Amino acid sequence: MQLRDEENHLGSVSEGQRMPIVKVLAHQTAVVETAKSPVASKAERSVPEDERLRMKAASQEFESVFVSQMLKHAGFDKAFGSEAQEFSQFMLDEIGGEMAVGMELGFAEKAYEHMISRYNAGDADDG
Repeated sequence: MQLRDEENHLGSVSEGQRMPIVKVLAHQTAVVETAKSPVASKAERSVPEDERLRMKAASQEFESVFVSQMLKHAGFDKAFGSEAQEFSQFMLDEIGGEMAVGMELGFAEKAYEHMISRYNAGDADDG
């Protein structure tokens, strides 16, 4: 699936460049959550939509990386055999991303809530 920047509002992606699956899933999650819950919290409403989407994508990315690192340290990077060793991190990253979305561990949600609160406290990055 290829998405252009104007289609997803998740950052700078040039024409034809592939979006990481985590960003696509974060965007889909944000759209579904908005549809399920038309009344966002007061804290969320004070954050511009494009910032909320970026925060949601970053929190999903955090959870994905966290899960893939857990898998690596549990020895799953060796599960693909010695010939696939150089590709094992790529596979763990994809598996971690899928697990983070499918299992809903809660790290992404807590990270997102923390980013919203920091944004509202005036601690958001200017860059």
